[in-house]
Amino acid sequence: MKVHELHYSNTNTYLIEGEKGKLLFDTGWAGSFPAFCRALGEIKVAVQDIDYILISHYHPDHMGIVQEIADLGAVLLVPDIQESFLHAADSVFAKEKNSAFIPVRDDRVKKLSLEEAGDLLRRIGINGTIVNTPGHSADSISLYLDSGDLFVGDLNPLYELEMHKGTQIEESWKKLLALKPRRVYYGHAKTATIGQAKSIRVAAAVICDSFERKSRIFATARGYGDFKGGWEFPGGKIEAGETPEDALKREIREELETTVRVGEKIDTIEYDYPAFHLSMDCFWCEIVQGDLKLLEAEAARWLTKDELDSVNWLPADITLIEKIREEMGSNSGR
Repeated sequence: MKVHELHYSNTNTYLIEGEKGKLLFDTGWAGSFPAFCRALGEIKVAVQDIDYILISHYHPDHMGIVQEIADLGAVLLVPDIQESFLHAADSVFAKEKNSAFIPVRDDRVKKLSLEEAGDLLRRIGINGTIVNTPGHSADSISLYLDSGDLFVGDLNPLYELEMHKGTQIEESWKKLLALKPRRVYYGHAKTATIGQAKSIRVAAAVICDSFERKSRIFATARGYGDFKGGWEFPGGKIEAGETPEDALKREIREELETTVRVGEKIDTIEYDYPAFHLSMDCFWCEIVQGDLKLLEAEAARWLTKDELDSVNWLPADITLIEKIREEMGSNSGR
């Protein structure tokens, strides 16, 4: 089998070549059909060469051109758990008056069970399992191939898993991880290889009102990326040739337009996120000059000892809270 990543719209779509046929996993937004054809042309495949289409879920950015493709010969496979969602996006395109959208024609689809869909794909040399993976949406499915390739659509990325404990997202990932995938292909995130997690070394500043008092500490809510909105201690990557202390001074200047004095090291946190290992050197810091201007964070708070549990800390940062609490407690009477 061969996997082609097609980047022609805001949604990542994939063409999977088996020995006896081709499967398209997801499509782009209505209006992206010409760009889709160009992307196929780059890999020397015609739209008419596609045998089957499988949609991870029926949101508009994943099924917008599916009928245009099906009109040229591909068969849209609709597992029974997705039947009631087949036209879920029709009203979205109608509201935005998108004339490029062609609704799915029910008489042109093949409705079947997940198991039957899997059997059909095996006949064209695409061996694997189709799994119902709710979390992003009730109709979400993922495709696992025996080669170790896993296609998950908009299921929240594996590196966010710590933020979704006790949810359908976690349960869906448990089912998928039990299959022991090697690569994960996302609808919007970058393809990830499992088992080859990189290590990232960073420095974090626990900025306090003063080294003597430590009655309040400064925390920020991340303003970007997959952990957007999660609370953390400001800081960042330690560049080549930098000490952790130098990295902190630079990062705080860049993120907060503030100069800090770096004090004692509190701890080094070693934390395994699903996609990478984080090594975080954490230091007490106090302000020398500046007003902690938020250039990257979306919010900030000064927290007392009693308020440490009032924000939603990122997984690595929360492991430092008890040590900070102890330090603040030992200095509260000064």
